[in-house]
This record gives sequence, C-alpha cells and structure tokens, in this order.
Amino acid sequence: MQVSRRSLASLPVLLTLTLAACGQAPAGAPDAGASSHAQWARAQDLWRRRHPDAYAAWRAIGPPTSPDARAARARLADADRWYREGIRRVRQGEPDATGAIQEGSRIAPMDPELYLPLARACRDRGAVLRAAEFYKKFMLGAPTSADWPAARRELGPVAVIGELNFVDVLPKTRSGKIMRRVLRAVTVDTDPGDISTIEDEGSVEEAREAWREMKSGIRGITS
Repeated sequence: MQVSRRSLASLPVLLTLTLAACGQAPAGAPDAGASSHAQWARAQDLWRRRHPDAYAAWRAIGPPTSPDARAARARLADADRWYREGIRRVRQGEPDATGAIQEGSRIAPMDPELYLPLARACRDRGAVLRAAEFYKKFMLGAPTSADWPAARRELGPVAVIGELNFVDVLPKTRSGKIMRRVLRAVTVDTDPGDISTIEDEGSVEEAREAWREMKSGIRGITS
C-alpha cells in the first residue's frame, strides 16, 4: 500500500480506523472462566465506551439460560426494533429518524451489520458525512462480513486499511471529544501542541506507538 506523507496529514480518519481494532483477540470474545454477571458488566462497559465489539460482547454472555444472558438478549431485541425503524424512516425521508435510532442507543448497542443499510440510507438522502461515519462503523464492527468489500468501495478512497491495532483509549478531551488535531500530529510525527484539555496524556504516546507499529509493517509509509 502506497501512502504519501501528504495524504497522511489529512487522515485522522485513517488513524481512528487503524487504532480502533485488531492486533489482539477481539474485545467481545467471551471469557470462559468469567461468571455471567462479570461478562454482563464487561459488555456494558464496552457499550459505554462505544467499542466496536460491544454488540458481540452482549451476544456472547453465557450461559444462555442465565438471567444476565436473557436480559442482554431482550434488550438487544428491543433496541434492534428501534434501530430498524430509524433506518426505515431515513430511507423514506420521514421525520424523527434520529429519534428512533437514539432510542435504540439508550437500550443496547446496534448490530454492526445494520450500520451498512443505515450508511446507504443516509447516502441516498444526501447526508454524506453521516453516511461516511456509518460506513466506518460497519467496517470496524463487521470486518468479516461478505458486504465489507462493497462497503469499502462505496466509502471511497480514504485509504486502504493494511493493518489494524488496538489502543485502550484515543486522545480526547475530558468532555469526550476526540482530538483530531492530536491524531493528525501523531500521523505526521509533529508536536501536537497544547494538550491541556486532554483526558489522558498517556493516550498520545500509546497512539504514537500503535502508529509506529503499523508503519513498520506496511510498505510505502515513511516518516
């Protein structure tokens, strides 16, 4: 994969994709030794952090007959109805589509597979930026989907993902806003400037390390 320094300067989105997944066992992989209550707590934590593996973690809670597993499945099903209704409203151009999706998001994480029809619906309604956001969520959350190559083509030539790596946290402010300026500085190896509002200063170095590891394994990326 050939990626120029110039293109890297405008790709905070690429770093978000490359830092958000893989390089480890999926965060949603069940821990056979954990109690259903511990699995449930962990799944909810992933959901609160909007981790791509949150849905898988909810689905993986076991044993299936435990109260925690039943509660998770019930909430996933309830949320799924709201998410699908929101997608339908977007497709039809009906009002309050966002409200339906937000209602689902208050109940349980979305099945990553649903991000693709949502992205396409937004694209068809002219909401290009929102469509790009949902395409990326689909690609991160459903990397083994048969629709992944089509989604990649539809998203457009942002960058071909050569390798993905996990970090525990992305650089963000204490209010939760991702600091894209800092991510851009990481990709071009420059000083990120004032980071007095950052939530965790260690996240910058962690992002740099993940970026260095990724670059070392991909041809065509130079410092």
